[in-house]
This record gives sequence, C-alpha cells and structure tokens, in this order.
Amino acid sequence: MKAFVILLLGLHVFWTAATTVVPFPDKSLNLDPQCGSYCYTVLRTVMQSGDQAKEDLKESQLTIQIKNEQIMQLEAKIIELQAKLSALNEKESQQEDAIQSTDDLVSSISQKIDAIRNKVRDITQINSGTKEPQK
Repeated sequence: MKAFVILLLGLHVFWTAATTVVPFPDKSLNLDPQCGSYCYTVLRTVMQSGDQAKEDLKESQLTIQIKNEQIMQLEAKIIELQAKLSALNEKESQQEDAIQSTDDLVSSISQKIDAIRNKVRDITQINSGTKEPQK
C-alpha cells in the first residue's frame, strides 16, 4: 500500500516535471487540477480501504482469539468427558464381572438344588422300597 502511494506521488512529480518542460504552459495549468483531483480521489479511496482493512483485521483477530478460547474450553471438556467415559467403562466392567459371578453362583446353586432333589427322591424311593438308589 505504501509502495502504491509512493508510486502515485512519483507519477505526480513526474507529471508535474514533464508539464513544466512542455512549451505549452496553458495545457499544463489545466491538467494540474485534474491530476490533483484524480490523485486525491484515488488516495482517498486507498486510505479508506486501508482503514477498513485495519478494522477488518482487528475484528478478525478478535474473532480468532474468541474461537481459540472456545477451542481450548472444548478441548478441556473433551478431556473431562473422556475421563468420565473411562471411569464409566471401568465401572461397567466391574458390574459385568459381578453379574457373571452372580450367574455362576446361581448356576452352582441350581446344580446343588437339583442334586438335593435327586437325593430326596432317592431317599423317598428307598423308604418306600420301590427302587434302588441311583449313583
């Protein structure tokens, strides 16, 4: 942007120097206000664009800072949720082990109850004298 302004000023100086060398001073006097007006219009537009670009840059930097803070908060929340998930997975594993242990115990008790029923039946049959005990 500075280079553009310097270029325009250089062109203005060149144009002014060139018009002073021209043997027709009437034309150079007519062109100086036009060139000045044009340069002012261009420079004003460039300066306004530069000011707008500065404002946009500040807004973008602020937005980036806000987004970075949000990202850091979300990353912290992810870490927290991963820790909770690990704890829940561990708890689930312990509960599954407890359920399996309870199932094994129930199966063992069921087998023992069946064995007791068979023995009661054998004792009943022996007492009634109808059958020999089964082994």
